[in-house]
Amino acid sequence: DYALFATAGAWYDSSMTDPTSHLILDSMRPGWALLGWGGSEKQTVTAASTRAGWVNAADWARNLAPMAGFRAAEPMKQPNALPPPLPPVPERKHTLAFLMTDGDNLQWLLNNFATGPAWWASPQRGTVPMGWTLSAALPQVAAPVATMLYGQATVRSGPRSACDVFVAGPSGAGYAYPDLMSDEALATFAAASRSAARAAGLGVVNVLGSKFSASAADAMAEGMDGVLWYEFDPYDGLHGSISFSSHGVPVIGARFMLWQGYDTPESIAAKVEALSTDPTSPDAWSSNVTQAAQTAKLLEARNVNVVCPDELVSRVRAFVQPE
Repeated sequence: DYALFATAGAWYDSSMTDPTSHLILDSMRPGWALLGWGGSEKQTVTAASTRAGWVNAADWARNLAPMAGFRAAEPMKQPNALPPPLPPVPERKHTLAFLMTDGDNLQWLLNNFATGPAWWASPQRGTVPMGWTLSAALPQVAAPVATMLYGQATVRSGPRSACDVFVAGPSGAGYAYPDLMSDEALATFAAASRSAARAAGLGVVNVLGSKFSASAADAMAEGMDGVLWYEFDPYDGLHGSISFSSHGVPVIGARFMLWQGYDTPESIAAKVEALSTDPTSPDAWSSNVTQAAQTAKLLEARNVNVVCPDELVSRVRAFVQPE
């Protein structure tokens, strides 16, 4: 329905290598968006990224045409603002944040994400600090859903309290690999991402890159509070490393994946306990809320502060010095 609503062309190519796909994609001007999905995630996003565009994943995103007729308040405001400045001498404890991924996919946000008991509708949501990736385009194409999620978010009662914090991504205005973009395309995408994120009240952006690029991270960090960078496969390819953009914005790599076939609540708890508790040292991610809550419970007695992603960014900005 959205293709008719937007008078947009529609086609399908499982690999994005068909001559028709090349003809269409090569004709696009920088700053375009592909709404839908392809047979291969990597090939689809690469095809868009290398042609100065991005993907708004939207397979099975029904009713976008009527949804797009609504307007959200601008700018939207998260119920949880970035926490106030931290005390000059923090506790010598580990700091860990959970970030639930796949929030870039519009169909996911409009279907099981909001109603499934393992995710947003989990009875355990609100018992642990949680970060949630959210498409920065959601207020533009489905404002009622964005307004509902913001209205239902758990509000923090103080530092380290349970809360729901939304993060733009991946990777900003849409799903793209910034490291594959030309300088001109990257500047266009970064500017569009800043604008969309700020309009949606999102201060932290989760970038999913093909491979880490300091110059791409620098562009994406401008005007943001922080960047959480994932490698495409595996997400934790940066092993928790922290760098700073030329503007002093922290770029934080994922350290663990709480995901079937990777880490478990027990293995993450043991690994975190072995890390440094020095707050000036640069020294978690989840498959559902139950596993996040289970991990947090295991960490309670292990000298660990579990915080929302914005508080993690705030602590890094306050206590970790750029090299």
